[in-house]
Amino acid sequence: MAWWAARLGLPLDVVMFHTDIQEAAALGLLGLGKGGRLLYVYTYRPGAGEPVRVLGVKTRNLPGTEPRFLMRGSKQRPWGWDAVDSAGLVLVTEGESDALAARAAVWAWLEDWARNDPDSYPAADEMPAVVAKPDAGTFRDAWARKLVGKDVELLVDNDDAGRKGAEKTAEILRAAGVRRVFVWTPAAGVKDARAALDAARPWLLADDLIFGRKEI
Repeated sequence: MAWWAARLGLPLDVVMFHTDIQEAAALGLLGLGKGGRLLYVYTYRPGAGEPVRVLGVKTRNLPGTEPRFLMRGSKQRPWGWDAVDSAGLVLVTEGESDALAARAAVWAWLEDWARNDPDSYPAADEMPAVVAKPDAGTFRDAWARKLVGKDVELLVDNDDAGRKGAEKTAEILRAAGVRRVFVWTPAAGVKDARAALDAARPWLLADDLIFGRKEI
């Protein structure tokens, strides 16, 4: 896992948490397949006390190999979708590693908040959720309906596919009646949230996700 953390530009503790802690299933699980291939496990938790079901597995092959990604099973929901139930703010990324980067940033920001100003630390239902779309252009009406009453922030890759996908997703979200829709794009020369994490301390990235976003 240390090798994959380094390859993905993610903190090792974030990768280990998603691999080893069963309670992380609501966030989407990581695993390792044959030949050291990284697995993003799409899960579904029917209810409290019920076992987690696996809907599909997305394989990320070793760098330099083709196909780069291979999905088996269902894309019927974003990765980590169960995490949105209690959240007032939902961050939506284009891919799973971007979701992990955003979570690492948000968790570091919250830890810093809890340490420096514990009396104002937010309640659990005020914590943002971070989920990953299966790809840039896919977002379904049923997903949008689950987000009605929430704020949604789209973390956009710095390319044409990312921008077009964000425009399409924003239209679907607004039509469903979500509370507000924001968009965040990394700085010029930075491809995505994972690259932004490489370029800045985690809490600085989280600060940018909140204060550098635009309402659309």
